Order: sequence, then C-alpha cells, then structure tokens
Amino acid sequence: MVSEGHVPGVVYDQTGSVTSIKIPANEVERLLLTLEGTPLVDILVDGKDKHIALLKEVQKDKRLNRVNHLSFMALDPQKEAVFEVDIEPIGESPAARNNLGVLLITRNSVELRGLPGDIPSKLYADISVLEDVGDLISVGDLSIPETLEFLNENTREFAVASIQPFQKAEEEPAPVTEGEEPAEGEEPVEETDEGILEGEASPKEGPAEAKPDEK
Repeated sequence: MVSEGHVPGVVYDQTGSVTSIKIPANEVERLLLTLEGTPLVDILVDGKDKHIALLKEVQKDKRLNRVNHLSFMALDPQKEAVFEVDIEPIGESPAARNNLGVLLITRNSVELRGLPGDIPSKLYADISVLEDVGDLISVGDLSIPETLEFLNENTREFAVASIQPFQKAEEEPAPVTEGEEPAEGEEPVEETDEGILEGEASPKEGPAEAKPDEK
C-alpha cells in the first residue's frame, strides 16, 4: 500500500528474479503523465543499480484516484526481446476529407523484436496517402528501424488503415398502380366492386436492408 509518499512496486527480470522497490509518489505521477507509447523507463534499484525496464502493470485505487502498485520487467540491453508498439495515424486522408469513402483504422499496434534501446515509442501511419476508395496502408508500409524485425513476417500483409466505400440502402420496388403492367414474376391483381381480392400485394414494412456497395 502507499505509505509516506511512496508507491510500492516490483522489478522482475527475464530469469524470474523479483526485487521490491519504492518510488516517490510525485515521481510516479510525473512518469505516468509523460510516458507514452512503448513504456520503457530507466529505474534505479537500491539507489545504485540502473536498469532499462518495461512498465508492465499499473494498479490504481479508483475510489481515491491514486496509484497503489507498479510492476516493471528489467531488460538486458544486449539481449533481444519482443515489444508491442503502438501505431498512431498521422495526417489527413484526402479521400475521407472529400467524402469519397469511409476511413477505417483496423490495427493499432504491432509486435517487434529487437534490442530494448532500438525500440521506438510509437510507429506512425501517414494516412495522407489514402486518396481514393480501395487505398490502404499495410503493416509492411510502416517505417521501422533496420535493427528491428516483425515478430511474424505474415503481419506485413495486415491492413492498418484503408478507405472503404459508403454503404447504401437497397431501394424498395415501386408499387404497381392502376393501368400499369405488373413487374416480372408478379401475379396480376383482380379487382371487384368490393375492392381487391385474394392475391393483393401489401406494401413492405420496416426500413430497407443496408448492404455493401458492390464494385
């Protein structure tokens, strides 16, 4: 629990060793306000051992709106590891701006393998290249440092952002009026002095079904 202005935490390494730490509450607040993207930080254990570490978990007391506990994973700077890196769209799509289609963001992170010091805080997807319906940005289009690689090469084919056509509602058939020929496949309607007999076609109820526009 939080005591004397400090927040407790643990640092564990890739061998399973665990070390308990305490961090000044004001340092925790500053860290969480400034940290973005891949949460890599430098921490001191016992005031002397400096580690590059990945912030893995933040436990909060929602009622008191304060942090109760932090968990870090210490990393060997000379040993490759796998990191999940956020993808952030930047720019403006001309297709979306000109109302040609719908901009869909379908992926917001990707796993990269490499040395901790080479891992970027974020990857950026420039959506200004999306100019028409059907245009897309795939994971393989993202710029990553040459020292890094995707955890799974198949990930390169995954879409990050794309422009899709608008959906449009299916139009309902117009009703047949007196003197018009019935549409193909419809039975003729018989009329008497008492009105329309059996075989009367009643209008559809409810909204038209929406379906994707076929190219």
